[in-house]
Amino acid sequence: MTPKLWADLVIVGCRGIRGHGAGTERTSLGVKCGRIIFIGSDADARALAGPTTRVLDATGKFLAPAFVDSHTHFHRASVMEHLYLNFERLEPRSIDDVLGLVRARAAATPADSWIQGDSLDASLLKEGRLPNRRELDAAAPGRCVVLRTIGRHALSASSNALAAAGIDAETAAPSGGRIEREGDGAPTGVLHEHGKLRLDMTRGDTVVPRPTDADRRAALEEGMRRLAAHGIASIHDIVREPIEIADYIELNNADRLKLRIRMYVRGRESQTPLEYLSGLGLRPGLGDDRLRLAGVKLSIDGDLANRNAAVYEPYPDEPGNRGLLRLTQQELDEAVLHCHKAGFPVAVHAIGPRAVDMALDAIERAQRNVSANRLRHRVEHAFFAQRDGRLQRFADLGVVWSPQISMLYSNGDAWLDAAGEEFLVGAIPLRTARDLGVSVQINSDYPCSPLDPFIGLKAAVDRTTRSGQVLAAEEAITTAEAMSLMTTAPASTVGESRVSGSVDVGKYADLVLLSTDPTSVAPRELLDVRVEATVMGGEVVYERER
Repeated sequence: MTPKLWADLVIVGCRGIRGHGAGTERTSLGVKCGRIIFIGSDADARALAGPTTRVLDATGKFLAPAFVDSHTHFHRASVMEHLYLNFERLEPRSIDDVLGLVRARAAATPADSWIQGDSLDASLLKEGRLPNRRELDAAAPGRCVVLRTIGRHALSASSNALAAAGIDAETAAPSGGRIEREGDGAPTGVLHEHGKLRLDMTRGDTVVPRPTDADRRAALEEGMRRLAAHGIASIHDIVREPIEIADYIELNNADRLKLRIRMYVRGRESQTPLEYLSGLGLRPGLGDDRLRLAGVKLSIDGDLANRNAAVYEPYPDEPGNRGLLRLTQQELDEAVLHCHKAGFPVAVHAIGPRAVDMALDAIERAQRNVSANRLRHRVEHAFFAQRDGRLQRFADLGVVWSPQISMLYSNGDAWLDAAGEEFLVGAIPLRTARDLGVSVQINSDYPCSPLDPFIGLKAAVDRTTRSGQVLAAEEAITTAEAMSLMTTAPASTVGESRVSGSVDVGKYADLVLLSTDPTSVAPRELLDVRVEATVMGGEVVYERER
């Protein structure tokens, strides 16, 4: 007699299944070995339940594919949240607030330890600037202090930290970097992009202390619980250092990786240059269903809020400043072609329109050089792609556009301050992109904008900034469309449409139970939708406390 094939997990009682084409009568599913094996009625699903099967009663909740955050710096963000001052969460609104937090951290830590912070946003401080070295020196006398901005595009450093890194009045700003200076040429303590020099903790010669293996891995496990609580079961993570990859491998080998990770390894400005990847014969797809190599990340310019994005016309309040280029066009062309030949899709950071044009030019040249390689190259950010035919070029070249719609909420007011309302006409043109047939995915760039997917959904639908200003209302999309850009689209980007991105038999059981169908509520109510449970690979990794 053939033994009964019991399911590992059965979910029953769903009010509806979003992300699946079946009718409303299909309210339950069964999971075996991490994959969906059945979708149908409650009675038929319960028939799959054996002695060891977990039965999860959805009690009228909505089932959907779990969210995929397709652009994160999750490793870095987890360490930041665990070990450093997290200014996004602490929400300082003035330099005095920042200095108070630094003062408190100094009082609570040994005198020889560095004080570090992340995600400081000058646009949210009433002074509209970052603290200088003298202010940090007064708050933490004799201490090394380094406070990094959102995205780590700039930082504020104390005098001791500058001295430890050898940065003084005689230090020249490197290409692609800027050192703010006082009248006598001494650094103010505010450093931009490559100008961070040895205070950039990703450099091999950095003077900034690194966390221990145990601290990093504990931070990652804490971070995975945070992702699961937001309904996220999969991420595309930008990894820069070998230790980041090693941490993921270690957790995966120990069956402690409760997350699906697709890694884009930085090919420049890192300790993992692309020549190492290709020289070792590594290729996308290396790994398993949880941890996999997906491609290479390259960066062209800086951020808009700090006026480092590469633009064609100078910033209104900084005549002569057209942003920073971290790569020349020739360097970019060579790097993209190297990746294209080796079979690595590239994810190119390009915020300003000048950088977006450079990215598309480099990809087009690589495609012409090796036309046989059909890769899913992507351009990150490109918030102002609507102008001058750029979106049409995305469509023509088959390049994935990967913007962070949640930044419209979190950073939109800073963009208005930096570049002005006229510059932001048509910002993040999701509707136009979809009408043109551009492949689009939306994500958070966590920790550069909030992790919560519902902030991104709301921004895609109502286009409002943190202060309530509406940017390019005509570019709004529907909630259902936005959800597909956080589920189906990211699966396509990494070539996994066959196994993920929707609720279908044979696909990964990466699922989220929601208190309400997001497509049935007004935009202002999207932030009230609760994640009731998250399933990754058939394992319930989060349940909301009752």
